[in-house]
Amino acid sequence: MREISGNPDIVAEDQLVLAARAGDQVAYGRLVELSQSSLRCFLRSLADNDPDLADDLAQDTFIIAYRQMDSFRGEGTFLSWLMGIGYRQFLQYARKKKRRRELLEDAEEFKRPNSRRDGILAIDLERALACLSLKERTAIVLNSRDGFTHEEIAAVMELPLGTVKSHISRGRDKLKHILSGQENSNG
Repeated sequence: MREISGNPDIVAEDQLVLAARAGDQVAYGRLVELSQSSLRCFLRSLADNDPDLADDLAQDTFIIAYRQMDSFRGEGTFLSWLMGIGYRQFLQYARKKKRRRELLEDAEEFKRPNSRRDGILAIDLERALACLSLKERTAIVLNSRDGFTHEEIAAVMELPLGTVKSHISRGRDKLKHILSGQENSNG
């Protein structure tokens, strides 16, 4: 059993999941509280930092997760299962609106962090991430920022493990190339 934090007084995630599956709305609410920040941040990365779209997708994700709690089998963490639902919601949105290309190109509207230097680095990274394919970007964000294992990413993205590893490797190579400024000199 995995504890949510180092505090033994806090109910473990799997106990919350069991209670939520039994219809305990308070337990589900606690699961939402514990995962909403990570989910919204992940969805913002997919949605090119559009907080409104990320919030809409997160809300849809939580509703779907609540309705489908019986389908969570505990083969990963609740968060990884939730990220998978969120990822599929984003893909569905992109298909319905036929805006996939527009979402990848709309990288000019960034919120600047407090420090100018950190802000410039964050903008550079976000712009570089926007140059990757959706699958490369998703795999890298889940792995590097959210700490998911390759196996968890494969489950979230519903891809074979080898394909996930390829997306991460290829994406990282592209990021290094873009961030080093070589994309301007080598096309």
